[in-house]
Amino acid sequence: MTPDEIQSFLYGPHIAHIAVIRRDGSPHVTPVWYEYNGHNILVIAEKTTLKVRCVKREPRVSISIATSDVPYRYVQVTGFADVSDLGAEEALRSMSLRYKGPELGPPYVDRILETRGQFVLITISPDRVIGWTED
Repeated sequence: MTPDEIQSFLYGPHIAHIAVIRRDGSPHVTPVWYEYNGHNILVIAEKTTLKVRCVKREPRVSISIATSDVPYRYVQVTGFADVSDLGAEEALRSMSLRYKGPELGPPYVDRILETRGQFVLITISPDRVIGWTED
């Protein structure tokens, strides 16, 4: 993929998989919603999850974003992540609109904010980005 194709792809509402490093050095991979702000990859997570604990201890991460339809394409981003309480709810609302739409997104956010724990924003600053397409 060209740099412009990678940029365009990252703005799409794909499911990503984030890989973080466990305390024993093994990988921990989970599917996540994400947003791309033109520079960084933003991910939302509940504050008490394993991925958040791992990122706080070891900020090196990798995120893979792929299509499930033909032509197959993917982008892999490797970089360093930072965890913050600031902007988490706003990002959650934005991602819910992006992935669930204007009808289902807002009620979804209201429900999970009432029933789940506190959310944090994981900001991934890329140091390596690669893309591939079968075209």
